Amino acid sequence: MKIAGLLGGLLAAWLCAVSCQAAGLTISTALEEGTPPQAAADIEQAVKAINRTMKQVYAWEAERTVTLCLTPNRLRYQNALQRQFAMPESEALYLSQRTAGWTAGHFVLTNVEGVPSSAARQRHFIHELTHQYVYSLVDEAQAAELLWLSEGLAEVVSFQASGAGGPEVWRQTLRLAPVLPYLSQLRRPGLWRRTAEVYGTPVCYAMSALAVWRLEENAGAGAVRKYYQQLRAKPDKVAAFADATGRSLLVFEDDFERWLAAEALRRSN
Repeated sequence: MKIAGLLGGLLAAWLCAVSCQAAGLTISTALEEGTPPQAAADIEQAVKAINRTMKQVYAWEAERTVTLCLTPNRLRYQNALQRQFAMPESEALYLSQRTAGWTAGHFVLTNVEGVPSSAARQRHFIHELTHQYVYSLVDEAQAAELLWLSEGLAEVVSFQASGAGGPEVWRQTLRLAPVLPYLSQLRRPGLWRRTAEVYGTPVCYAMSALAVWRLEENAGAGAVRKYYQQLRAKPDKVAAFADATGRSLLVFEDDFERWLAAEALRRSN
């Protein structure tokens, strides 16, 4: 996906476009008419926070240009999903009802109405920009090979960079859920979608975040970055996971199940 082409089409329909550069990321921001101007300032804060966190915690730097486009409400977000990603109307409608943001290529699209506070917006932008860090090492298809890892990483980085959310919040989400899925149900996009429809999207994110949190506790923060580096060199998620963490994927998922039970989070399904 070419940024120049995207921006050329955007500037006719969007109110303004501004750019900022920080620690390897070049961010172009476009606000659709009606979007609160404060959202642009929130992006600047989010970029600073994620770059600091990725460098200090993960020793991870990414030279990458990203375009963030902000829409003021759900309907305009749906229209932008169709326009920018050539989505069928039914798919754009589905996503607009269940997400506040979507990331593909070098492009992030956000429904600001879905993240109405400044703190929520910053956390949201950090989450989406974490995916962009992953895309600096592997393509989107490779990133989606183990979706609980990439979504969990985005949640963990959002917590580390903003201080919002975190392990106790994720635990509480699982405590309140009547039943929990398994990590194996969150590996690929199609599985994730079906699982989220049954168990709820917050539960899927909380499960993924706690799994990554546990992985980093056991294998170190750099293990996730190493996984994507290994995956780029040898596109085999099972081998890459073992090389990066020192444990097989199945063993980790089984150990995570035992940890959930020990924490009284896993009830009988």
